[in-house]
Amino acid sequence: REGDRIVLATEYGVTTVVIGEAVALLVSAGLVSGRSGASVVAAGPAAAAPGFLAWVHEPAGGEGLAEAIEAREVIERAIVRLAALRRTEADLERLHASLAGMRECRDEPEAFSEFDFALHVALSDAARNHLLAGTLSALHELVREMIGLFTRAAATENRMDALTESHA
Repeated sequence: REGDRIVLATEYGVTTVVIGEAVALLVSAGLVSGRSGASVVAAGPAAAAPGFLAWVHEPAGGEGLAEAIEAREVIERAIVRLAALRRTEADLERLHASLAGMRECRDEPEAFSEFDFALHVALSDAARNHLLAGTLSALHELVREMIGLFTRAAATENRMDALTESHA
């Protein structure tokens, strides 16, 4: 809620560097005001939404894309941690099915990428945090083409096994 103080604590299981990166991202998107190491205050919806939506839809060139990749990595770490705490047996089944699909499609980069995306969606669902899931989804769309290029390069260089197992 607007004006609420957000307490960033070690209970989230991340380092202060990760918290600092997350705070910087949230400040640049207009979602909070403040700085890492000090109080961070939630912005009101009217102030936060336009800045974040504009940033997500039109990152500033290569630098914006690099920021999207960094943000995705930070958010994914939080999602993985929350998913480990909140997952159900049904979530585990979806995760295992996505990973099995990735393993089966090692020679088909496009199909592999779809299973990879499904794995990340399953993790987001298992985290039970709609804001993080929505943010990750938006960031994933920004870098989806780059992920496809990376996957095709891994296939060409016979690195699909390593890429698959890095998700296990």
